[in-house]
Amino acid sequence: MVISSEEVLAHRNEAIVLACRTLREPRPPKRYEVILDEADGLDWKTWCRCDFLYTVSKEQIGQKRGSVSLVRQREITTRVLKCLAFAGL
Repeated sequence: MVISSEEVLAHRNEAIVLACRTLREPRPPKRYEVILDEADGLDWKTWCRCDFLYTVSKEQIGQKRGSVSLVRQREITTRVLKCLAFAGL
């Protein structure tokens, strides 16, 4: 999942992303995960890991599969901040 803003993407050759993978085993999300699904434009449930940020070149980004809902964006933001232990949280 790309988390870089459209403005950043317009002016840089790389993007910041979170790792996501298809949900295969039914279990509750771990403290660093958010589950994305049909509400986010995906065809199936997907784990989104919020504990590690990756930088990739824009050429490595595949086709857009959906758009993360505002509710999930907030949940992902909260998890990323907690997982990366930014000051004051």
